[in-house]
Amino acid sequence: MNSFSLDKDWVIQSARRTGFSVPTIQKFIEVCYFRNAQNSLQEQVENLIASLKTPQKWFSLRINPVKSKEKSNKRLFDTLRMDYEVSSSKIIDNLAFVPVNGPFSLQKHSREIIVDKFAAESMMTGANLYIPGFLRPFPKFQKGENFSIYGPNRIHVANGITQFSQKEILEMKNGLGIQTTESLYKIAPYRDSDYYKSGILSDHSFGPFLACNLLLEFYNDKKRDVIFDVCSAPGHKTCALSEIGYSKFGHFPKIISIDRSTKRLEALHHDIDRLGLENIHIIPKKLEKIPTYHPELLKTADLLVLDPPCSALGTRPKLSITHTEEEIRSFFLLQRNLAKEVSNLLKDNGILLYTTCTLSLLENEGIVSMLMRKYGYKLLDAHRLLPKVIHHTSLSIMENEILPGISRNEVLLQDVPFAEPKHQEDLDRYLTLDEEDARKVIRMNPMGTHGTGYFIALMQKINV
Repeated sequence: MNSFSLDKDWVIQSARRTGFSVPTIQKFIEVCYFRNAQNSLQEQVENLIASLKTPQKWFSLRINPVKSKEKSNKRLFDTLRMDYEVSSSKIIDNLAFVPVNGPFSLQKHSREIIVDKFAAESMMTGANLYIPGFLRPFPKFQKGENFSIYGPNRIHVANGITQFSQKEILEMKNGLGIQTTESLYKIAPYRDSDYYKSGILSDHSFGPFLACNLLLEFYNDKKRDVIFDVCSAPGHKTCALSEIGYSKFGHFPKIISIDRSTKRLEALHHDIDRLGLENIHIIPKKLEKIPTYHPELLKTADLLVLDPPCSALGTRPKLSITHTEEEIRSFFLLQRNLAKEVSNLLKDNGILLYTTCTLSLLENEGIVSMLMRKYGYKLLDAHRLLPKVIHHTSLSIMENEILPGISRNEVLLQDVPFAEPKHQEDLDRYLTLDEEDARKVIRMNPMGTHGTGYFIALMQKINV
């Protein structure tokens, strides 16, 4: 076990320097501590933070088999490579990659605008600034002026030209505010292509796409299994499951897509039409309300995806994270409640796919352990399925990207330098995956080239 003792002042100074809160850095310390790497704990944490502040080197795209079957794939990729730098994946079927180029040196204009963290993280890779992303008050300007755009901690993310005057923008709620002319990193504008608009291309992170492929290894085509995707908006996994099912089985599997947000589900309605998908049934309802309003759905799911709200400590790029300890814990409590609700929907012996985009042990291995202990789930070995999903020539390449889970080895988190959990009872009760079980779940390497810090667990609901 790495015995490097971190000075508390270093943690506080790192929080001030990076824009990551002290509780966030504490979660990173926990993850790095239990990984037992060769270099010092401080080096591990610093390397992790540096990686999270930058985008991955490759951004992944889904190739829709419903639409692309009409074209020669070779011809399709020749065009995509020439126009948008998109190349076919040698890792998983119907996946492509587009490079993230940079970082580039940016000219500093005399005029500056500071934007919120979400706008800055998008503009960092070439997105435009839309009016909700402006932080007020902002300086007076006219249409057509050049500005440098800064995010949290004065990070210069892009330059652009104003599309309206300040007076006009103050009267508008939506619309394009600044057209980006150069950015710190750059991704080819594939969303502007006819391939995206016609439904051949969709953006989808590598980890979630891998998870959907792994889940469908359990799909029983003869029985025409029913798939549930809960907490589904904006619907990327729902669409991916539909496309993969169509590609593997020649028909659209039945998918029940549930989310509480009618507004966020609008994106799913749009994508279903754009992608030409069928047999997707959308239910805009809170999960806990399903037994009351849709009792016919109880115990009808053969396969179920639970990707709940989480602290998102593994997504990239992250220019700042301001979570408090209580906020991070609140995600765990929400996930615990949602896990209880999905048990009412899943058939006995049904398969649960549990995923998050966070690095938190409590939200990942902790929830898995709770499902095993409290609800009798059996943990399945996701790593054994990888050769069925990933091309054999790429398995060795992905060894440093697709990692096992983390085991505490019965070491209390209070032994981790400055982890200082406030709710030790919960941690002792739930966060206890042993080494054998930890090797069955997947943690995507947050410092990898293809993905972000994503967690994948496959479990079977045992009839008890």
